[in-house]
Amino acid sequence: MRKHLCAMLVFLFLISASLESAIFTSAYIQKNILNNGGIIFRNSIKHEEIIEKGFRCVGRNNFSRLLKWFCTQPMIKFATYVFNTLNVKFVDGSYILIIESCKLLNISHCYKTFSRVSISSFADGNRNALLLNPFEHVYGKWYCREISKDLQHRGYNVVYKGDNEVNLSLVRYNLCVDILYMDTHAGCWDIDGDGILDEIVVSIGETWDDDTGEKYHFEYENKMIVEVKIGDEYFVAFTPGLIRYYYQHCFLPNSLVYIAACYAAYDRSMADSFLDAGAKTYMGWSRETVFWTNSMVSVIAFRLLYKGFTVKRVCELIGYGGLFNILFKSKLVFYGDGNLKI
Repeated sequence: MRKHLCAMLVFLFLISASLESAIFTSAYIQKNILNNGGIIFRNSIKHEEIIEKGFRCVGRNNFSRLLKWFCTQPMIKFATYVFNTLNVKFVDGSYILIIESCKLLNISHCYKTFSRVSISSFADGNRNALLLNPFEHVYGKWYCREISKDLQHRGYNVVYKGDNEVNLSLVRYNLCVDILYMDTHAGCWDIDGDGILDEIVVSIGETWDDDTGEKYHFEYENKMIVEVKIGDEYFVAFTPGLIRYYYQHCFLPNSLVYIAACYAAYDRSMADSFLDAGAKTYMGWSRETVFWTNSMVSVIAFRLLYKGFTVKRVCELIGYGGLFNILFKSKLVFYGDGNLKI
């Protein structure tokens, strides 16, 4: 009997020591990840795999349950939900922003068959317009074609870029134009985990892969870009910091910047980065929008501008732009000079 009791005590001691060792090891790893800025462990964390596991376990349509699930994961420092964006920060300092876009609810593939936008090269001494459509493969380009027609009739040289042509190199060096229009997705970045929007981020057409953080090391480390998940894909998104840095000495020529995306103009964070870089006016939606409203309003807005209306008057006339936007309480708004005409 005494032998059995001793054996049981030894067994319990070994189990206890094993558990303490496991707990210590996990805590030690997380502590070192935080203390070393994630440099040593960054490549060891499979960020996308953790995100995809959450979707498999919880489902794609319940962000509140996803939020709770992410908060239980040991490799995730915090997860918050701000407006249309689920912000996930990992213990190595990396972020993934999951954008829940109402645009994705629209069936728009039928518009892909429209003819290509007529494209011309920029010419010195003329007014230039750049139309960016990083999600052409989803929404088509018919509305960009209509916008291009009006701008060309007003004497603008128009250049159109779609899908992965809208990459980081283009955004860093080629936005010094008179009119910049971008139909895309925007997200709400909560940097510090307090559940409050810190900055608007804007997605481009370049996909995010395992090498992106190293390829754009400077931009990544300085929070000029962030990884976003939209639908089933991961993309690069730029922050206001990217515009502030790359256009601090290359000013936009009193430009009109129109970012056609949810929350693009919810606050001044993205707007001010363009205005400080020389843009005269910044336009966008104050909250959510849907594809059909967004694309039709874009065409109408440029048609009114073509007719000689000011940006302020265009925003007043369009207002919510449609029934869904009334429900979202989302208006077309501007920052900067509302008296701008094209």
